[in-house]
Amino acid sequence: MYHKTFAKKLWSCIIIITLLLCSISLITTSAAETEVTLQYTIAKNQAAITGYTGNPVHIEIPAEIDGYPVTAIGYKAFGWCDSLKSVLLPETITTIGDWAFKQCMNLESINLPEGLEYIGSSAFLLCKKVAEFNIPSTVEHIGVQAFSDCKMIKSIVIPEGITIISDGLFSHCNNLKTVTLPESLETIGSDAFMFCENLEEINFPANLKEIGYRAFSRCKVLKDFTIPEKLTVIEGSSFEYTALESVVIPKSVTVIESNAFSNCTKLRKVVLNSNVTRYERGIFSGCTSLRYIELPDNVQMFDDRLFSGCESLINIDLPENLGNAGINGFDNCSSLRCIAIPDNYCINGLRKTDFDDCNNLSVVILRGSGVHYKKAYFYNYEIKNMGCDIIFSDTAKGIGDADMDGDINIKDATLIQKHTALLYTLKQDELLLSDFNGDESVNIKDATSVQKYIAEVL
Repeated sequence: MYHKTFAKKLWSCIIIITLLLCSISLITTSAAETEVTLQYTIAKNQAAITGYTGNPVHIEIPAEIDGYPVTAIGYKAFGWCDSLKSVLLPETITTIGDWAFKQCMNLESINLPEGLEYIGSSAFLLCKKVAEFNIPSTVEHIGVQAFSDCKMIKSIVIPEGITIISDGLFSHCNNLKTVTLPESLETIGSDAFMFCENLEEINFPANLKEIGYRAFSRCKVLKDFTIPEKLTVIEGSSFEYTALESVVIPKSVTVIESNAFSNCTKLRKVVLNSNVTRYERGIFSGCTSLRYIELPDNVQMFDDRLFSGCESLINIDLPENLGNAGINGFDNCSSLRCIAIPDNYCINGLRKTDFDDCNNLSVVILRGSGVHYKKAYFYNYEIKNMGCDIIFSDTAKGIGDADMDGDINIKDATLIQKHTALLYTLKQDELLLSDFNGDESVNIKDATSVQKYIAEVL
């Protein structure tokens, strides 16, 4: 229990006198150390360490004081103690309070005893030299930023029973490589593992329901995880700047917030589900390796810059029910060769600026009969000025779909081979979609590229 603040000077004097009377001297562990005195309070027959005098280096907290068990290290008890190097806690400790060891920059070791139940907010924030924290199975609560900026820890095990990883809990733990999460975990808070630059993989428990804002942002080598089936929301920037190579969005997810996967420069493939009907701003922006993505037909709206800077995208097939794709949805998609546009979307006003710096865009597939397009501003004043070939088709998928059946598969590669061998003559629209390499010639190299595209090795 911590000191209470009283308005009257009389009470303040009584508290100070009580602290002085209740202080205890420790035996120094080195002749070079000055005598250290611990300050404490007694409440409900339990002692709590509240502070110290002197310059402690190695401290062993006693199990009892005046016959009372020591159960707590109080608020700011050793915070900002630059001299402190090691701490030995007794098994009687159940609580480590907020800021208890905050910014003990030279602290190298501390034990967390079995029986510990509560670790307060920022309890070990900026303890940059502690290499190991063994969190006991008895811990029920860990406060926000409790281990933030503990730059030496390499692995951590969160005990069973913990349901929430608090905001910023391990943020900026630059050397953290492995994390073991309990099956009881339901929520990972905002910034929880942000800037854990050496975290390579993480296994999410099946019961996980929420991953917070920027939870794994800038974990730049994180490349391996599976999103659990109970997750409903992927919050903003949660996996930005990671090393993800592929991701499958499970059916439970209904919302993907802004920049969730932005600047994942190694991300090549995304599998979406049909339950997400709106995608917020910049979710895949800056994913320079993204090549394989299929948008479900029921998607109704994209926010701005959804695929901005996706330099490896070749085809985009916009969903049938899409009404709005925001501003600059595809700008700087420098490899984009073909886009398929639904009838109603064209009428709702696609802009040429949505394709700024898409210098290789050569084919536009327009769904429907073309009657609506002739009345649409986009068709008359935008598409016609883009220098693209126009194909009217309800089925064609994009570059590589030589037979225009809505699927890029081995049949397309075979058809191109037959054309090359003069066993089949591709029609004009088929020729446009068969020139996979974009060299204005359809040959065996295009067939090979289609095969590689199908195998996802291109």
